[in-house]
Amino acid sequence: MRNSNLYTVAQTSSLRPSSKKNYFDWEIWLEDGDKPISEIDSVEYLLHSTFINRLRTIKDPSTKFKLKLSGWGEFMIQVLVYEKSGEVVHLNHWLKLGDNYSNIEEIPEEKETPKKIFLSYSSSDAKFAKAVESTLIELGIDVKTSSDIPTEMSISEYIDDSISSSDAVVAIESDYKDHWQEKELEIAKNAEKQTISISTETKSAASKMEGKFASSTMNASTDPDIISLAQSILKL
Repeated sequence: MRNSNLYTVAQTSSLRPSSKKNYFDWEIWLEDGDKPISEIDSVEYLLHSTFINRLRTIKDPSTKFKLKLSGWGEFMIQVLVYEKSGEVVHLNHWLKLGDNYSNIEEIPEEKETPKKIFLSYSSSDAKFAKAVESTLIELGIDVKTSSDIPTEMSISEYIDDSISSSDAVVAIESDYKDHWQEKELEIAKNAEKQTISISTETKSAASKMEGKFASSTMNASTDPDIISLAQSILKL
């Protein structure tokens, strides 16, 4: 990944005339820099943590990979540019809303229902699973695991209820599945839940992410496998 100014991040913002809270409509897109945007395959915008769906992927080059949203506060947008060559360029852009913006954190105008997943893993993969869980939560996904069991419920009841109410099950695949993971996957199959697998080969990247979630969200969410996983969930 390259941190670069090879492309220019552009934006506009306009205050809604009828807005009582100084609400702004805003757009962000890319312009040519040292390299033309014709070399770009797709762009990902990582928004403020108050967005339920934080990771927005734009693949339309005819709009210059434009994202349109609205809000009432300024914040840093982190941009991942995926080039057709396979290279990834990392850019930062501070969203500016003009003289009348509220000096508070951005809140989306329309609340979205977060995607819910159940994360299934064996006890031997607990450390890796925690890193994956934290990353998905940072990206606005509601994650349940077998470690979240409330005292008033049995393990079986909790797992069955959590899987039934989830949009999908994410299974961490490794050489070893313990009894509970096998049971979780069986419940998911019987409930006809989509199962998305992620390999423990991502462990090296996940271990690098540990301890960085609070200080640097982008560090926690730029691993290609984790991003691919998050995209699969958000498209459900």
